[in-house]
Amino acid sequence: MNKLIITIVTALLLTLAGTAIAQNNFGGPGNKGQQRGMQGMAVGEQMMRGLRRLDLEDEQRNNIRAIMQDLKADTSLSMQKTRALNLQLKELIKSDVYDEDAIAALAVQEGDFAAERFMIAARALSEVYSHLTQEQRDELAAMAAERQERRADRQKQRPGQS
Repeated sequence: MNKLIITIVTALLLTLAGTAIAQNNFGGPGNKGQQRGMQGMAVGEQMMRGLRRLDLEDEQRNNIRAIMQDLKADTSLSMQKTRALNLQLKELIKSDVYDEDAIAALAVQEGDFAAERFMIAARALSEVYSHLTQEQRDELAAMAAERQERRADRQKQRPGQS
């Protein structure tokens, strides 16, 4: 039973991460990713947000845009499969008899789709990183460190946190 719960939770977390990455289009100020806070934001989305703050050359910007468009296309089929699984899950939940085996099979399939999206996104982000100069990589790393520091400070300020 614990393996089933772990599989389901992992699949859901990977799905959320994959969805956030797949929906990021490296757009401008109207991009949804800029309207939300950083908390809960996928690594890819955080990286894209950081890239917007870098002084990228036109060629770099065009290459990164192309990579992100490919990412969206590459994850599209997996996302469609995931939506179909979610519909199947809703039907199983509504049925009169709880079918744990069927739900477990859906969880395994979702885990496979999430892993596929995870691998595609990791490859795309690695490609993006390869287009950056060492100075840009260092600046991106500094932004990430600052973000971690701000997150730690906010956590310390929460009531009941030590």
